[in-house]
Amino acid sequence: MQIWAEKDIRLMKDVLQSSYPFINYFHGNVCGSGTCIFSKWAIEFVTTHSFGANGYPHRVDHGDWYCGKGFGMARITTQNGYCINVYILHLIARYVLDRNKDGYEGHRMAQVIELIEFINSTMHSVDAIFVAGDFNLEPETTGIKLLREVLGLRDAWLDCVLNS
Repeated sequence: MQIWAEKDIRLMKDVLQSSYPFINYFHGNVCGSGTCIFSKWAIEFVTTHSFGANGYPHRVDHGDWYCGKGFGMARITTQNGYCINVYILHLIARYVLDRNKDGYEGHRMAQVIELIEFINSTMHSVDAIFVAGDFNLEPETTGIKLLREVLGLRDAWLDCVLNS
């Protein structure tokens, strides 16, 4: 879930408390990462990582560098004993509609590679993984293809669209 302001986090926590009593907000730099996880089951372990390639400090109007976009991971054990890693991410924004004019495509690909390396190093001791967040990528892009092929992920949204 993408949340920026502390008041929004408190509001969401109040609204979701009865169904999802466990929360972790992943802090970023100046204005936060915009990512958090709400869980039905206790969150046993969390870690966060800001991407190395994350925009430019002189592009104040873009904000990515100041937010410290990155990813978080929460390890959760369900009531049935299944151990799950939940990864939440926010890749750098795309500020133009034309992908050919996207000045941050290289940053986004570097972020995807960082994410893949981290997930690869943390996924083997769990029963399942879930990867969610703001990818700022379309289904046919190289970044999504890498995530699906290297990690063996399925795209729940795409599966629903293709099967409807």
